[in-house]
Amino acid sequence: MKTRILTIILLALSFAAKASEEIMIIVDTEQQFAEEQTTLVENHRYAEILAAERPIKTANFSKVSFDIGMGGKSLKARGTMKIISDNFMQISVQFLGMEVARVEVTPDSVWVFNRFNRTYTAIHHSAVFPNIFYNFQALFLNRLFVFGAQKMPNPPFGKIEEDEDFTTDIFLSFMDYDNVAYHNFRINADNRISVLHLNTNETNVQCEYSAFKQTGEIAYPSAMSLKIDMGNVAYLVDIDINAVEFNQPVSISKSNISNFKLLSLEEFIAKIMKML
Repeated sequence: MKTRILTIILLALSFAAKASEEIMIIVDTEQQFAEEQTTLVENHRYAEILAAERPIKTANFSKVSFDIGMGGKSLKARGTMKIISDNFMQISVQFLGMEVARVEVTPDSVWVFNRFNRTYTAIHHSAVFPNIFYNFQALFLNRLFVFGAQKMPNPPFGKIEEDEDFTTDIFLSFMDYDNVAYHNFRINADNRISVLHLNTNETNVQCEYSAFKQTGEIAYPSAMSLKIDMGNVAYLVDIDINAVEFNQPVSISKSNISNFKLLSLEEFIAKIMKML
């Protein structure tokens, strides 16, 4: 249940990868391949992908459009998203010019505020979902990540295989047996992630990135299509980014919980669904 609620709140991720000619890189974590281990940085294309991930200390997405779908209902809204790398993330959702919801994420907790009826809920995820903050940070900043890990491991998991027939796009795929999670990243010709697909025992999460733009040295997707499937239920969100600044001072006003009433996760989600 906590997995489901967390995913509903943060709505995450993507589209299945499209068929085309590609190079396939497969990384396997099984112990039997330990002796055949090859570090990914020795793979020229993978090194280029890592190099394309320019340093980001702060990100201020000051004009964002959200199209959110949950349980057969939908909501169109505007808002902002601010990230202080490895420290804090805040998503503000606005409707008719007023802030109606706010999500604040730290490395150990998620706080979700319904500013319309002055309620909030909190998920202290560090014990249940270690490093999930860093996963969501990588998701929104278009970076490679391993489910439940703070950073991409180096050396990573085992052996690498490459298909000789490819053009520009590649697939980077690996299985994390510790977390029972399969990762598939589609990489475009500019070494940016165009499709992410993450599959665990409980969820199937996907994200498609498009309409890439350049700000200084940083290339970023100005459009994201997120999808998560859990059994017979699907959650969708489309995000359009209309203005962004990287590595500039960011002012974030944290919510004062004394002004809000605490609800359980189930109560909070039920009230949100009634509002849609």
